[in-house]
Amino acid sequence: RSFHMFWLAGHFGRPEYAWHAARYAPAVPSAFDIIWYQADQKSPKEAGTPLDAWFRNVDIVFLREAWEDPGAAYVGFKGGRNDANHGHLDLGSFVFDAGGCRWAEDLGRDDYSLPLYFEFGKGLYYRLKTEGHNTLLFNGKGQRPGATAPVVAFRSEPGRAFAVADLSQAYGLGSGAVRRMAALVHRRDLAIADRFRLDTPAGVTWQMHTRAQVEVHDNTATLRQ
Repeated sequence: RSFHMFWLAGHFGRPEYAWHAARYAPAVPSAFDIIWYQADQKSPKEAGTPLDAWFRNVDIVFLREAWEDPGAAYVGFKGGRNDANHGHLDLGSFVFDAGGCRWAEDLGRDDYSLPLYFEFGKGLYYRLKTEGHNTLLFNGKGQRPGATAPVVAFRSEPGRAFAVADLSQAYGLGSGAVRRMAALVHRRDLAIADRFRLDTPAGVTWQMHTRAQVEVHDNTATLRQ
């Protein structure tokens, strides 16, 4: 809700939060919008907000081409913990926007009233399992529920930005190692690069969910929206 952003703007002295709250306020404001309203507002660009951010406590990274441009490229990249409250088995997953369209989708939560959703949902329901996210499978198997994936590298430069997450714990591959990089090249193009070292041969599945129409020719897939 927008009023939360008003409160955060006042508490932390961040006028860009108030700008966000005002821009996305509902048609009918609540009492909290009035109580916590902040007149001091600046757009992210005016406030000098960085284009990229690594939220270290949860190991989630956001990279973007520009603020306030609906056609700008944007990447959300997830490390973190599979046992996080309300979390899914989705370490290494990503979303990607460009040209005003979302090309790589996150399916979001399922219906919380489904049987055993919170007890066993991560092993039962597609949206919660690894198969339901834009990440890797090894030998058709998803990730371990207690695994973590720390972000081990992050860089933000004018011409490019990237982050690397260590997914080695996620798959139970013994002494094997798995790392995934998400990069915004030239502030426009998304590159996802996976490097892994395995003790024994394994089948690797790379997957991405999209609403776009997909045409496959040889080793190239073309997406259109």
